[in-house]
Amino acid sequence: MITNKEEILTAGLEMWAHDRQVPTVRALAKKIGVTHSAILYHWKKVSLLQAALAVAAVTRQDPIIVPILIVMGHPAVSLMASVDRER
Repeated sequence: MITNKEEILTAGLEMWAHDRQVPTVRALAKKIGVTHSAILYHWKKVSLLQAALAVAAVTRQDPIIVPILIVMGHPAVSLMASVDRER
């Protein structure tokens, strides 16, 4: 069972990269074997989890998710150097 934030983010990024969409909290909870509430314990709102997933994708330079974020104009890409956004 996964219970720490890093493991939750890793599982969420794997789901996002596979499904090409941000996972719902319930789907993520089911995948990792915890409750919806256990995930929201770490991020009090769904929007905060989604933002954390986007930042994690940028920080880890995820080759699938980052281009999606760039196209969306997501604020998390502002963490990237402009030369990296243009690749």
